[in-house]
Amino acid sequence: MHRSSTLIPIALTVLLPAWLLTGCMNQGDTSPDEARGLDAKFEIHKTYALDFQVDDELEMETSTGALRVFPLDGKGPRIEAEITAFARNEVEARAVAEQVSISILKRGQTHQPKLSKNTDVSWNPRHVLVISYTAYVPAGTSVRMRNIDGIHEIHGPFRGLYLTSRHGDIFIKDAEGNMSLSTRYGKVTLRHIAGEEIEIDTWSGKVDLTQIEARHLTVRTRDGDIRMEGIQAQKTLTRSSYGEMELAGLRGDLVAQNKNGAIDIIGLTDGHHELSTTFGEIRVQGATGELEAHTTSAAIRIDDFRGEADLESLSGEIRVAGRFRQLRCSTKSGRIRARAEAGSQADRPWRFTSRFGEISLGLRQEFPCVLVLSSNTGDLENKIPLRKILSRDSTSLRGQVGIGGSEVRLSSASGRVEVFPLAPLPR
Repeated sequence: MHRSSTLIPIALTVLLPAWLLTGCMNQGDTSPDEARGLDAKFEIHKTYALDFQVDDELEMETSTGALRVFPLDGKGPRIEAEITAFARNEVEARAVAEQVSISILKRGQTHQPKLSKNTDVSWNPRHVLVISYTAYVPAGTSVRMRNIDGIHEIHGPFRGLYLTSRHGDIFIKDAEGNMSLSTRYGKVTLRHIAGEEIEIDTWSGKVDLTQIEARHLTVRTRDGDIRMEGIQAQKTLTRSSYGEMELAGLRGDLVAQNKNGAIDIIGLTDGHHELSTTFGEIRVQGATGELEAHTTSAAIRIDDFRGEADLESLSGEIRVAGRFRQLRCSTKSGRIRARAEAGSQADRPWRFTSRFGEISLGLRQEFPCVLVLSSNTGDLENKIPLRKILSRDSTSLRGQVGIGGSEVRLSSASGRVEVFPLAPLPR
C-alpha cells in the first residue's frame, strides 16, 4: 500500500478504581456516571504527552480500555494521555491525579502504556480514574493491538490491522488494509472497509458488516449473530453454530454454514453459493448464479431466483420460484412446491424427488421438455398439454411438452404429484 504522510491517532480510554493501580493498567468496572453517583463527585483533569518512535509496524498492548484510530495531520509519533480523577472533594481528586504517572514500556515493536502511582499515597476505594490515550502514528503502518476488555475504534488507512480482544467491542470505519480481528465476547462492527484479506473470529459476539470490499472475507462465530449488507468479495465464508445470519446485497461466491440458526438472504449475485444448516431455515430472495442449499430438518424458501439451483431438505418443506436453467429439489418427507417462471428453460435434466411428501410444479404451457411423473401410491395429475404421450401406466406418465428440451422428472414414493400451468404473461 502507498505510504502517505497522514498520521493516525490511536486512542485508548481506560477506567479503573485508583486503589487498584500497581504499575500497570488493571480492569475496573465503575463508569464515570457511577463514580459521580458515589461519594466521588469531584473531578480533576490532567494531561500528558509522551513522544516515541515507530517503524513500519506498531504493536499496542493494554489490559482494558478503548482504542481508537482515525486520520489526523500535523503530529508526530506520540501518545497523549488525559487523566480524570474522581473523588469526594477537590483535595482528594487532585492528590489522585498528581500521584499517577504514565510511561511507555517498549519491548521490541510492542508499545505498552504503563501506569504508576506513588506508593506513599493512600486512596479511598471509591476514588476512580478515567484515563484516555491517543497515539499518533503515520498512516500505512501495520498495526497490531492486544486488549483484554477494551473497545477498539478504528478510522483511516493502514497496511495491516490485527486486533485481539477478550471482552471488548471492535468498531472500524472508513479504513483500508488487510484485517485479522478476534474477540471472544465483544461485538464487531465494520463500515466502509476495503482490503484483500479480512478475517473475523468471535465466540458469542455479534458481527455487523456494511459496505465491505475484499478478495476473501471470512466470518466465524459460535453463538453470535452475523449481519452483512453491501458486500463485494471474490469469496465470502460465514460460519455459525447457534447465531442467526442476515445477509443483504452480496456479490461474489458465498459459503454460509449454520448449525441451529437460520440463514436469511436478500440480494445475492454473481457466483456459486453454498448454504447449509442442520435445524435452521434457509430463506433467499432475489438471487442469481448457482445455488446449493442443504438442511436436515428445516424448510427451504427461495423466491425470485435466476440461474441453477440444487435444494435438499431431509424432512423440511421446499418452496422455490424463479427463472431456472436447471432445478433439482429433494426431500424425504417434506413437500416440494416449485414455480418455473417465464424465461426458464430445461437445458439440462430437472429432478424433483420426495419419498413421502407431495410434489407440485408450475410451468408455462409451452415449456419445452420431456415431462415424467411417477408415484407408487400417490395420485398423478398433469394439467399441461402434452404434444405426445410417450408412455403411461398406473404409476407413471411420460410425455413431450413443446419441441425439444431435457427431461423434467417428478417422482414420489407415496405422495401426490402435480404439474399445473402458470398464467401467461400479459401481452
